[in-house]
Amino acid sequence: MAKALVTIESAHVNLIRAISALRPPAIVGQADANDVEARADHLAALHAAVMRYVEFIVSATVENLACGARIDHGRAALALFDSMSGGFDVVAALQGAGCRFDISVAA
Repeated sequence: MAKALVTIESAHVNLIRAISALRPPAIVGQADANDVEARADHLAALHAAVMRYVEFIVSATVENLACGARIDHGRAALALFDSMSGGFDVVAALQGAGCRFDISVAA
């Protein structure tokens, strides 16, 4: 388990490094088309960095679920992605994907 924590911590460090390297382009005065395109490129690069991290975390979580072969890995991954929007019962969704939890532990 310590190896997984190091891997997750490394992924987190890589995310922070990537974000800190992505300086937003300055806009002087009113934005023109080049400014807007530069900002759009900046947002796309930020989104890509965050999604690499999210995909890693989701994948690592699904791989570490103690559900055996009976879990639908695709549904489990979707449940974890959906949980990012908040107000979502991720445990219930994972149970629907075939994973069973001891509710007293999950609560």
